[in-house]
Amino acid sequence: MNYERRQQATARYAATTAAINPTFDAHDNLRAAVSAVRTATDLADPIVAVAELATLQRSLKESLAALKAAALTAAAYRPEAEIAKDLDTKTANLFPRDTADSAS
Repeated sequence: MNYERRQQATARYAATTAAINPTFDAHDNLRAAVSAVRTATDLADPIVAVAELATLQRSLKESLAALKAAALTAAAYRPEAEIAKDLDTKTANLFPRDTADSAS
């Protein structure tokens, strides 16, 4: 393999890795947010627990949105089913289809 082809292959590999790695980072962030919810529900004072949960709700939404966005980017390099499997979820959970399109 000549030098130029090797460089191109290396660049493609680096681009693929750069696209896929944020998916795992976002997944870790989502797991941390879920763990924080578990911790909040263990609080003795239910008023404090609800206040904490209200704060965590935004974090969960942001984490899930970031995960789905990263997964969509990664899907340009790997099949959706493989990405979902890597994250221990179903493809439909990670890549929901727009039901409005299928209803017409």
